[in-house]
Amino acid sequence: MKQGNADNVVLSLTVSSLRLPMAVLVVFIHTQFATVMIDGQMTINSGQFPVYCFVEQILCSMMLRMAVPFFFFVSGYFFFKSGILTLRSYIDKLKRRANTLLLPYMVWNMLYMLLYFATQKFLPSYASGRNMMLLNYGFADWIRAFWVYSDGMPICGPLWFLRDLMLVMLFAPLLYFMLKKLKAFTLVVLAVLYLYCPIETDPSIPFLAAFYFSFGAWFSLRGSDFAATFSRYRWSLAAVCFILAVVDIDRWLNGVDAYYEIRELLVFVEMMMVIGFVAHNISKKRSIPVAATMAGAAFFVFAFHSMPIALARKLWVTLLPINELSLIVGLFVLPLLISAIGVGMYWLVRRYCAKFSVLLTGGR
Repeated sequence: MKQGNADNVVLSLTVSSLRLPMAVLVVFIHTQFATVMIDGQMTINSGQFPVYCFVEQILCSMMLRMAVPFFFFVSGYFFFKSGILTLRSYIDKLKRRANTLLLPYMVWNMLYMLLYFATQKFLPSYASGRNMMLLNYGFADWIRAFWVYSDGMPICGPLWFLRDLMLVMLFAPLLYFMLKKLKAFTLVVLAVLYLYCPIETDPSIPFLAAFYFSFGAWFSLRGSDFAATFSRYRWSLAAVCFILAVVDIDRWLNGVDAYYEIRELLVFVEMMMVIGFVAHNISKKRSIPVAATMAGAAFFVFAFHSMPIALARKLWVTLLPINELSLIVGLFVLPLLISAIGVGMYWLVRRYCAKFSVLLTGGR
């Protein structure tokens, strides 16, 4: 579906409305109590709380994982918004993104180094115990902290998204050429690479980012309105989501390991479905959603939340009795609380430290 002026407004409002909610979904994903470690010891044993594990599985591994793919998708769409890519425009885009992506990436990782040092120095019992003390770092360790600190992520963990996005943008001319010449077959190739190459901990081959970035770019290069397209098929997408979710849950409950492809397909369809329903709602109401006015806080919440939510999880299981109810309540309360704190801090920093806010958010 080609774009008109009204469609452009709906698309823009759809993206703006989803930015902060998607950032909050990332906080939810990182609230999993099953991964909490204190002094190098897991606080919850596998299978100890089956009801909580089921809820966590449904929320964090199935329903909410569309958030980062969404950000890759819209980044690809807006990178190629003009429909063409010349050498000059490519260089200009990279220069702009050095301020909006690279600068915040460096600043947040340096801030997290200070926070990790303070935790290891003054609150050692709340450190995971898995990583080397920063005081013992050599030059190579400091460099790796900006790239792969732990589990394939930089020291500010959520910013693996920015790292992979910047890598993919460097190869934008290649993706542009492939999408122009091979068209949708490019997406098929990238989908196969994304699904079947062991890339989770190797940041040198970010196929997940490449696939969703290219999917967004594909809409731009065709001059198509993805919001209108997804809105048109929203109920069909919802039906497919339901079927995939039932299959995924059944396989997980029966201990079947080979459900990775189904889960990734579920994430893919969920993302399109959510965009479709939000776009439809905006097109009917013709008003600016409240979430759209708060889109600027999304990146701050995304980058800020990692250590606060880690500390909050550890305090939760330390200060409260560990049982099914407390864990399920914490799974909902903590991400909302940390996200609200993040939004509040964003507005305070933006109001009273405007220049520092630019460094933290890239001018968002």
